[in-house]
Amino acid sequence: MVQEDFKDDYIVEFENVCKMFRRRSEEGFFRGDLLVYKLLRRKREEAGLVRALESVSFKVGRGECLGVLGPNGAGKTTLLKLACSLLLPDSGSVYVNGLDTREHTDKTKSMAMIIPGSRFFGFNELLSPESNLMYWAAVFQVPRARAKELIEEALKVFGLSEVRDRRVMFLSSGMRQRLNMARSFLAGRTVWALDEPTIHLDPWVAEDIRQLVKNVLVGERRYTILLASQNIYELEKLCDKILVLNKGKVVLYDSVDNVKSKLGHRRRIKITFDQALGKNHIETLTSEFDIVNVGDNYVEIITKNAVETLPKLYKLLRRLGLKPSDILVTEPSLEEIILKLLR
Repeated sequence: MVQEDFKDDYIVEFENVCKMFRRRSEEGFFRGDLLVYKLLRRKREEAGLVRALESVSFKVGRGECLGVLGPNGAGKTTLLKLACSLLLPDSGSVYVNGLDTREHTDKTKSMAMIIPGSRFFGFNELLSPESNLMYWAAVFQVPRARAKELIEEALKVFGLSEVRDRRVMFLSSGMRQRLNMARSFLAGRTVWALDEPTIHLDPWVAEDIRQLVKNVLVGERRYTILLASQNIYELEKLCDKILVLNKGKVVLYDSVDNVKSKLGHRRRIKITFDQALGKNHIETLTSEFDIVNVGDNYVEIITKNAVETLPKLYKLLRRLGLKPSDILVTEPSLEEIILKLLR
């Protein structure tokens, strides 16, 4: 079923998607004094199925980034593979640009690509990034004249111009990830599934990759991004919405702002004073507010409504003769909210 209005609104849509895998066993043993380990993979099907995803539904539009979060084994990579037509759903439907992936698998495969962060493959280590991209342009059947233009653009966009002639074996992890992205750029894919794109990268290199995703892929190119990551800071900075998986089920799907407002409504207010607090000051504040931390010259309050609490707090402080030197209101981080949700 292809809906014409769907194309303009959503690029990727999952409708009650389920995916199951058959459970397999592995056996191994040591033989003799040589301690030679032999691993036997027995492809015997055992009773029962492993349900990787169950009734998963979401929508992602053009120029949007959806963050996919969850513990190991939650189904994140399975979801990305379904979005790229590398797997097909057992039930439910996956649409890419309005096309059902089961009915139009070849077409939907040509629209999306998965980019793993932990694996780097498909490149000749002895050749340069430019030569490797020329090879992949041929694989993607890009006309030669157009390929030269695209490769120049890819080298510039992904910051590879300075290393264009260097052998791939000498590239850093960050440069290799940029080369991964440049390959997808040549393919002309508008749906990018990023699987842990900054894993194992140094913090400053990881930040460069995040800025590339935010400013170029989403901002300039208006690509549709599915970003699976364990880095909640990364998701908070890059994503419009987040989808939290646990044991294959969606436990949360909403915008980052809504998640914070709905689940992270308790604000922390820290009041610092120029003077030391007396016992009577602390007792009075404790009787009126939810005090969670007290120091020699500060207190921390938890409240559901900072807008209502602050005027009451100011009034009480004036009555006590206390003049604050600093008042800091903070909201819980997305990480605190998600961890609390998954416990």
